[in-house]
Amino acid sequence: MTADAGITKNVSFHTSRHTFAVLTLAAGSDLYTVGKLLGHTSINSTQVYADVVMETKVEAISRISNYFSNL
Repeated sequence: MTADAGITKNVSFHTSRHTFAVLTLAAGSDLYTVGKLLGHTSINSTQVYADVVMETKVEAISRISNYFSNL
């Protein structure tokens, strides 16, 4: 199935959980809710996913800044 989609990476259960968490946070859900959905007992476990989303937001702002500096 992954070969049909052109995915060459091994898609594990962990990869699926990670993708779910990042997409859920990116869609606007809060850390507490995502942590509960993943079954985390500590918010610190969920914080890892928020760091990924924050990095993506910082990259987006950087692209905007670069766009306007080139005008």
